[in-house]
Amino acid sequence: MKCVRFPLCSISFLLEEVTSLCCESVEGCQLLFDALKWHQMPQKRSTLPVMNSKFRMKKKQVLIIGGDSFGMSVTIDAYNLTTNSWTHFLKADIKNTNFSAVIYKSNVFMFGGWNSEEDLNTKAYSIGLFTKELKHLAPMKEKRSYSTAATVNHRIFIMGGWNGKNELKIVEEYDYVNNSWKNVASMNIERHDHASVVYNEEIYVFGGENNKNYLNSVEVFNTKKNQWKVLSPMKWKRRSLAAVVVDDYIYCIGGLSDNCTMSIIERYHPGSDTWTEVSDLPLNDYAHSAISHNGKIVYFGGWDSRSIQEYDFANEQWRIIGEMPKKHYSAQKDHYSALIVDVNL
Repeated sequence: MKCVRFPLCSISFLLEEVTSLCCESVEGCQLLFDALKWHQMPQKRSTLPVMNSKFRMKKKQVLIIGGDSFGMSVTIDAYNLTTNSWTHFLKADIKNTNFSAVIYKSNVFMFGGWNSEEDLNTKAYSIGLFTKELKHLAPMKEKRSYSTAATVNHRIFIMGGWNGKNELKIVEEYDYVNNSWKNVASMNIERHDHASVVYNEEIYVFGGENNKNYLNSVEVFNTKKNQWKVLSPMKWKRRSLAAVVVDDYIYCIGGLSDNCTMSIIERYHPGSDTWTEVSDLPLNDYAHSAISHNGKIVYFGGWDSRSIQEYDFANEQWRIIGEMPKKHYSAQKDHYSALIVDVNL
């Protein structure tokens, strides 16, 4: 009973459903009585000794997945955004690098990548967030690394990538229920090492590389219509960038441009299809990950970096808020993924 947040229940629910349960004990009656006082005397709430009158805070955590060298098992570390602390989540029996990853239905899904210098594969895996069980899924139709993955309305998509010889524009959809793959509409441009985000149930793809040329092209996938549309390009051509949604804007952060690292951040407004440059990163960087948290951008690692930085829009400033337990980007340019989860791992 003490764990139940009765003050957050409606009065009708307390009287109709809870009364018979609570009144079986003196302690239960007191909890119910305190909750009713909380509702009936709002002006005196600050003086009432009522337990559990605040909403539970979600324990948001970030999973840092991979970033290990060829031949090494994939490691996953969890970063608690509230306590600024790290815990080791697991080491998976997977020796892939440069894969793409998403979270869906309390599972981490990992697609493709390399597991040796020569072996590019179609393999797909899932890892249970609570069970930590590793499952081998049906393989993709295409070999690919440096791709991106996204979920929209219970559908999982994987886009583009490198098949060992050429960039891909092919997009596949994974059927979670039937453990199967099918092709959907392809992108307009072949690309790998790009960035993608989901906004308003559409997938936006930014930059990347095509035939050794860096791209500034942008396109959006309407999953309902199964159509891709080309949008206004970024000002800067770039690959190995990060993209993140904050409110009604998409931010493209850092990356490589003509083999030079970048500090430039461009902001895209989907409603008007326009771009604006905003405050730069403190340092030039690429091959990093970024997430949106509480209306701020949180930025992880990068080339030979372990720092965690946060951008506060109110003050228009970057600040270092922590450090990763190890570098997750090796000399072999092995990417990692940062995925945010709302659970206590």
